[in-house]
Amino acid sequence: MRVLLRQMIGFALGFALLNILLGISNLHRSSRGNHTCGGINCDIPAAEAERSSSSSSGSIHRRRLEFVHVTKTGGSTIERAALSVGVRWGACHFYDEDICDTPFASSDTPRNTTVKGKDGGESPWHLPPWVFEGLAKYFKGNPYEGADLFIVTRNPYSRVISEYYCPWVGKRSDDVKVLNHWVEEMLRKVNPEGLHRKLEGLRDGAGGDGSFILHTKHLIPQVEYVFESDGKTRLVPEENTLHFENLAVEFPKLLARYSMDRWVQLPAKKVNVGKNKTLTHRDLYPATVKLINDFFRRDFEEFGYTMVDSFDEEGGTPYSFESNGV
Repeated sequence: MRVLLRQMIGFALGFALLNILLGISNLHRSSRGNHTCGGINCDIPAAEAERSSSSSSGSIHRRRLEFVHVTKTGGSTIERAALSVGVRWGACHFYDEDICDTPFASSDTPRNTTVKGKDGGESPWHLPPWVFEGLAKYFKGNPYEGADLFIVTRNPYSRVISEYYCPWVGKRSDDVKVLNHWVEEMLRKVNPEGLHRKLEGLRDGAGGDGSFILHTKHLIPQVEYVFESDGKTRLVPEENTLHFENLAVEFPKLLARYSMDRWVQLPAKKVNVGKNKTLTHRDLYPATVKLINDFFRRDFEEFGYTMVDSFDEEGGTPYSFESNGV
C-alpha cells in the first residue's frame, strides 16, 4: 500500500511539474508576437513589438509600412534590404520566393496573375497605387491596402540619364546625339496629361494601348505615385516622401518612426546599377532640357528640385541635384 501511495504521489508531482513547464513555454511564446511586416508574418522580439505598439510617442506608427517603387530611384536595393530580413516589399509581393531571392532581371512575369492586357501585367509593382487598385482583383491582393506608403523620388535630370542606361528601356551608347534623340523620342510620344488619361483607362479596365511608357512603367512622372488620380489628394505622406540624393540619411529616419531601424538596413552595394556610365546631365542639349522640364514640371515643383534652361556650368556654380526641401 505504501509503495502504491508513493507512486501516486510521484505521478501527481510529475504531472504538476509538466504543467508548470508547459505554462512557462506558452508564456514565452506569447511574449513574441506575429506581426505583419510588408504583407507577411514575421516574429519580432517582445521588446521591439512593445515599442511598435506603444502610443506614448507620436513618432511610433502602428500601421504596416509599404514601399511604392518608382523606376530608377534605388527601389531594387530597398526591396533586397527588406527581403534579407523576411519583409516583402514591391516586386517581392509578385515574384515567387526563389525568383525574388535572385536578381530581379531573371524574369519579368509576376506570379498568380490573369490580368487582362500586357500593360497591367508587366511589372505591376511599378504602377501607381491608385492604378493598381483597379487591377488588384487579378492578383492575390492589394499590398497597398491598409498600409502607410513610402516612396523615393529622384531629380528628373539624373533619373532620365539613369533611364537611358537602363538595360530594359534605354540604350548602351555613349554617343551624345543618341542620348538626346532617345530622350526626345521618349518624351514626345505622350504628354503628362495624355499619360494620366491612359493610366486612368488602365485602372478602369480599358487595358493598355501598347504605348512604351505605359507598358514598361519607366519615365512615369513621380507625382503619379504620390497623389491620387485627382492629382491633389496625397497617397504618400510628405514625411514618407524620401529623396534618392539623401537616401542614406532619410531612409533610417523613416524606419525609426516605424520601429524597423534595428533590422532593415541598406546594403553597401546597390542593386541594378548601370555600369560604365559616361554621359551625364551636362550632355543634355538645351532643347532636351526643356523637354524634361515640361514633362516632369510637377516633379520639380512638388519635390523641391531645381529647373534650369541648360547646363552651361563653366565658370559658374555646379548644379545641385539635391532637393531644396532636404
